[in-house]
Amino acid sequence: MFRQLPIFNEWNLSKEKVENLPFRDDEFDIVVFTHVIEHILDYKTAISELRRIAARKLSTTVARCTGALITS
Repeated sequence: MFRQLPIFNEWNLSKEKVENLPFRDDEFDIVVFTHVIEHILDYKTAISELRRIAARKLSTTVARCTGALITS
């Protein structure tokens, strides 16, 4: 798990697979997902999961590069 930092006392952090998130449908008003999607092999499933948990807005940022390097 993660080390609890004093400034994050009200946050619960966990490490999960984006393709199968343990959250309810529409659990979050806004989901921000930056500079990660280009590293995910099954990006369609990941985006579907992010849409599922975002009630109002999903914001994703994809790194712009000339040669893509995808890692699992």
